[in-house]
Amino acid sequence: MVYCFPHSPPSHHHHRIMKTISPFHVVDAVSCPTSLLIVLGCFNYSYVPAVMNGLGWNCTVIQDLGIDINAIVGGGTPRDVVSHYASEVMKALERRTLPSSLMVSCATVVDFQQNIRLKPTSKEMAHLFLSSYSGSVIHVITGLLVKNTVNGKSATGVGVADIHFGKWNDDEGILLDHISRRNGVMNAPGALDLKDRDIQEHIEFVDGTVGTVLGLPIDVLCRLITEVV
Repeated sequence: MVYCFPHSPPSHHHHRIMKTISPFHVVDAVSCPTSLLIVLGCFNYSYVPAVMNGLGWNCTVIQDLGIDINAIVGGGTPRDVVSHYASEVMKALERRTLPSSLMVSCATVVDFQQNIRLKPTSKEMAHLFLSSYSGSVIHVITGLLVKNTVNGKSATGVGVADIHFGKWNDDEGILLDHISRRNGVMNAPGALDLKDRDIQEHIEFVDGTVGTVLGLPIDVLCRLITEVV
């Protein structure tokens, strides 16, 4: 279960974001499907460690992987991109000396009108991204790759969430300027910092789990872990 908006959502598949959403409270308590140490590698979303730590699992998160995302991402569909990116993150994890564990790599991109968006490289780009979302639907795709270092099994999966934005008012250009300067926005794929309250105010609903938008779909992760243990 994810947190919902205070108002009634359009259907049971649609979730609204609470005004005080915390990455520590994305899901109800979930039992870890394994007793192995989970080593999670992520690069492009600062909320992933908080989501993982909030579950209380036996987990180590590695973010400093020395990966240049712009050198990795190539052509193909968003699912192709996140799968390729997750595999590169996994390669970086495998170069580390790790104990017997489950290695997990994750990658998140934003698909807006068939254009893949990563982290903005400037405040101007962040402003452009956010202003373009007015009255539109944004697709967030998160890919996971799980590998069991004990038996060599691996599995991949993808979580998808659609964010439905309301319209920005014509007089909100100054607000957008302020939002675009925030660290959370600059560190989020497509500048979609779901924890930013000003951004939340303009989201009508999310079709999919908030965990997917925050970079770690717990339902997909649990399924993949079950497949490899």
